[in-house]
Amino acid sequence: MTAEDVPSKVRKQKSMADIRRLVAQGSSHNDIMNKLKLPPRTYFRYLSEAFEHDWQLLKQESNDAATLALEISKLKETFREAQRMLWQIINSPKTPVRQKIAACDAMCRTAAADLQLTYQGPLIMNRAIKDIDLAWHFKGRFASGEVVDFV
Repeated sequence: MTAEDVPSKVRKQKSMADIRRLVAQGSSHNDIMNKLKLPPRTYFRYLSEAFEHDWQLLKQESNDAATLALEISKLKETFREAQRMLWQIINSPKTPVRQKIAACDAMCRTAAADLQLTYQGPLIMNRAIKDIDLAWHFKGRFASGEVVDFV
């Protein structure tokens, strides 16, 4: 039986199970995409779907600390993914200098936000979820004057 003979739903479920396993083992996004031969858009869609059930279970438990811990973890991963994308922009020979400078600025901002979250995460965990607004971490002012949303 070849890969084409396997129904797409079965391939998707197998990929999602492999993603969960590899994430649990600590593999990076790029390593997982390469190993499973998935394009980035498909990979991140599967990743989101693979952990959606866990997310729903945490919400049902109404455990604020567990929910917040998951949110902090997702936010840190978002920072790291943004940093990887910014690094690609910075290192691309086709990127204009002005955009490279803006990308460097954005990378510094995301790195600072990541560090702040790492060190202040335990303090944040002690606060009520409704009092936390971390959205400012994702905003950055670029040379052209526009505000860019990294999410």
